[in-house]
Amino acid sequence: MASGGPETPPPHPAGLSPEEPRRRFPKHVQLDLSSRPDRTWGSGSSIQLRSYSQSPFRSYRSSGAVTPTYRQSGAVTPNSHWSPRASVSSINLQHLLEKLELDQYDTYGVEEHRDGFFDASFFRPLQSAPNPEATITPQSNTQRPYFPKVINACASVLKDFLQAAFWTHQGVNAAKSLLAYLICYYLCLIPTVQKWLGNYSYFATISVLLNHSGRTIGAQLDGLVLCILGASVGMGWGCMALELSDRIGPLKDRREGLLEAFLIIFAAVVGLLRSTLVRLYQALMSAGLAVFFMCLADSDQEHWDKKKIREFAVPFLVGQAVCLTVNVIVFPEAGGREVAVALHNALISALEGLRLPREPSPEMRRDLNMQLVNLSEAFRDMRMELTISRWAPFDISQLRNTLQATIRDLMAVDPAPTLFETVSPLAPSSPSGSSRGDDSEHIAIDIDTPANERIDPLSEAQLSALELVKKTLGDPARKLIDAMSQSLAACDVELMNIGGYRKLSISSHITCNASIKAIHQRLNASMIAFDEADISLIGHPLLPRMYSKHPELVQIFLFVHPLRQTADSVEALVKKVIDMASSPKATRVKICLPSYPWKKSLYRTNPQVRHDRGGVTANCYFRSKEECDRLLDSGTSQSHSASALDKTKGFSAIEVEHTTTRYQVWKVTHRLQGFEARFAIKLAAVTTLLSLPVLLDSSQKWYNRNSGWWAVITAWFMMHPRVGGNAQDLIVRTVAATIGAAWGGLAYAASHGNPYVMAVFATIYMFPAFYRFTTSLHPRSGLMACLSFSVVSLTAYNCHGFPSAAQIAWTRGLAIVVGICAAVVLNWCIWPFVARHELRKAISAMMLNLAITYSGIVARFIYHEEGMNPTGEDVERSSMIDEKLREMFVRIRELFEMTTHEIRLRGPFNPTPYGVLIDCLERFFEHLVQEHCA
Repeated sequence: MASGGPETPPPHPAGLSPEEPRRRFPKHVQLDLSSRPDRTWGSGSSIQLRSYSQSPFRSYRSSGAVTPTYRQSGAVTPNSHWSPRASVSSINLQHLLEKLELDQYDTYGVEEHRDGFFDASFFRPLQSAPNPEATITPQSNTQRPYFPKVINACASVLKDFLQAAFWTHQGVNAAKSLLAYLICYYLCLIPTVQKWLGNYSYFATISVLLNHSGRTIGAQLDGLVLCILGASVGMGWGCMALELSDRIGPLKDRREGLLEAFLIIFAAVVGLLRSTLVRLYQALMSAGLAVFFMCLADSDQEHWDKKKIREFAVPFLVGQAVCLTVNVIVFPEAGGREVAVALHNALISALEGLRLPREPSPEMRRDLNMQLVNLSEAFRDMRMELTISRWAPFDISQLRNTLQATIRDLMAVDPAPTLFETVSPLAPSSPSGSSRGDDSEHIAIDIDTPANERIDPLSEAQLSALELVKKTLGDPARKLIDAMSQSLAACDVELMNIGGYRKLSISSHITCNASIKAIHQRLNASMIAFDEADISLIGHPLLPRMYSKHPELVQIFLFVHPLRQTADSVEALVKKVIDMASSPKATRVKICLPSYPWKKSLYRTNPQVRHDRGGVTANCYFRSKEECDRLLDSGTSQSHSASALDKTKGFSAIEVEHTTTRYQVWKVTHRLQGFEARFAIKLAAVTTLLSLPVLLDSSQKWYNRNSGWWAVITAWFMMHPRVGGNAQDLIVRTVAATIGAAWGGLAYAASHGNPYVMAVFATIYMFPAFYRFTTSLHPRSGLMACLSFSVVSLTAYNCHGFPSAAQIAWTRGLAIVVGICAAVVLNWCIWPFVARHELRKAISAMMLNLAITYSGIVARFIYHEEGMNPTGEDVERSSMIDEKLREMFVRIRELFEMTTHEIRLRGPFNPTPYGVLIDCLERFFEHLVQEHCA
């Protein structure tokens, strides 16, 4: 089997986005389900011993059990021999795990051989510096193109835009969002409806921007409740401020100062909530919109008019009603699709990983890591909202766990095994697996092995043992790999059929003439045949009793053990799929209420809100970092648990609980130094500065006449707790707002406010603007484009073009641009988010986390005291740490990608050393996982 490069991905079919391509089965997978296995078995099998089950290399973490599990209940017979692989020390395993990379090392003619119980690993220096381009992803390794390349890039972007807009699932969601907006916009152009909505009818379109229809039904209902609740709270706070300013006699003359005080308190409190409780994002944005309108609009009047409540509430509710109606009627998505996409992509990635042998690929390992993260993310999103689908959250939870166990076991399999290679007696081998051309220059220092027992090139006995092992295990291992590939392919087809997403699978490309149960039988037959071949090697006279001098044999065993362990995980996955398919309620539509813990749900939100909020990469990184630090701190802060012998002597563990008042005060004050308080200060400062013209008599008239309070609302939308933007973001958002304001003024001036012409202008402009807002990676610039056009065009229509469309366009547009500049500049200058700085901190924290994990594995799984074997809690905790660290590597890679787009004022930033360091840390982590499994 040739192990070539990655295949060219097919074009995106209908219903799939570029981020969610239809994953094809590899060419090596032949899902021929027509034949049945030639071998049958049952509970009365005569096989009483499984060397794999008794192997000391069985991973506690991957298997999920503390003690080895047996596939049969038979006992070991007296004549049975223990597996000879039990004599291999961990240093030999680590020694062979590095064999694939020895060609890159410069040993300076010195080697070191130890035969101790557990010696620290020594990593030799690389011969040459790595290729810098290999450490940067293709997206970030781009140079400044010349003019022809710019044209080609624009054409490529336009092509991708048209393809994604018309032929993908994201395009359908963008079309739904656009439809809801256009309906509200058309309603505002009807004279009767416009008169009923009031002078601020454009709040109907702005309401659509806060909770557009391009999401699931559960997320739409959630957003509807949050937006209405937030708007109600905002109007209540604004009405209270206005009422107090009118009724309290001494404050009547300085009512603006009271309103400003209310705004400062509101901005500070809501700023803390916005940076902490992410779930309330839509509610808090609606509350801010309502408060600033109530307190700042028409503030030059002597007494506030209570009709302002209706002028805001009615169009806002109309916008929410239109969004809900479009979401439910037009191509409704009730939930479950994201889970189906995550399951499908994970299964296809696992199939790619089973393409053995192949060249070691860091990209494939990163893809498998990403699938682990996506599975957990999709499952959490499903549990957080109301879903109407065939999936049950309990089944998806078990399915996710078994599939993640399969991927983790698969990542421990050697991608380039020597089991399938032909034995060559002409190729001498050293203990490290590297050949030497001149023995006189090769100096080997062995501190434990006598000179007369030093390892020589392959002898006849070693060649005979290699031939025996390869001949015995080669064919069963190949059949086992094929059976696992067919099982994963069948699971993909069956799961997509259960969920009603058959188009996501490749069932139309493969003829399935047998059920998944027949494939399960074939997998079991392959596992039994492999175990029989493995047992036949036990005690064979050609195999040595000690393996410290036979690294070639150990390397083969290092391959077959994780492979056999992966087969167990695949079998568990197949069993779960069979149970789901055989259930009488398998294809029945289920209504599942939100089941995610409400305390945790306050810190998470659905995918569309995460996108619309902006700063997805930074938010995911910081959230993953907090969870990982909390998990590791909970382990390192635990007091030492004495053994049973110590307890008999009167020693007991004492847990220190921080319940003192001083500690609680320190905890609160320390939290006030975090980013939440900093964001609250910046938010209160920018809203206060932009609303200062209301306090001055000289500026109050023009401020209200030209709706200058839109600068405050714009800054409210643009401020972000984590990522505030840089010079590039400032330019892009300013240009987008300017184009929107100019197009809005032109829409009215083209025909002096003809509603039909304005409708055509809105349809032409809002399609790309809404796509950028709801689908692209730059939602906040798209939001500004939509907001400026809505405000300018509908203000000119409501005012009948008075004083002129041009003046309305430049005054409202200028107010929006001022709000953008104030928000971005303040975030950029005061406590900014700098990706390269956070990258350095992330790498430093990862070094510490790996050190803690390393010491924990040594203490709990290797050097533990007698009678203090690892417990089930230790295994579960180890699996959680493994998952969190893998997710952290994914987030660090995303953070590393952000550094390539930053603009530096002082010298260039070279990301290559950081990429090399991330690669080294990730490789050390994989060695650490394999050492733990050993």
